[in-house]
Amino acid sequence: MEYVETLDQLEQKIHEENTAVFVFFYRESEGPDIKFMRAILHLGKKYPKIAGFVVDVDVHPTAAGLYIAYNLPAVALYYNGHLVFMKNEPLLLPEIEAQLRRLYARL
Repeated sequence: MEYVETLDQLEQKIHEENTAVFVFFYRESEGPDIKFMRAILHLGKKYPKIAGFVVDVDVHPTAAGLYIAYNLPAVALYYNGHLVFMKNEPLLLPEIEAQLRRLYARL
């Protein structure tokens, strides 16, 4: 997973044809989000065909509104430019992994 430098970079990747994207939204200023991030990064590595991005909403404040990530931390999965899964707190790793596995099977 890579850190988003610009939201345009994320938007471009989301809208690439036949592309799956996994996004983790968090605030670095909030300690629990950072602790949870380690588990999310591990999940992202398990599914290499899915592009993974990390968005710090403190750095990119408009991301929360653009991607409907109002309650943080949050995760989103996109496929072919469409949101296929979105989960805000409470995040459950087994639920997130099940969604990643399901999407990965389509790739």
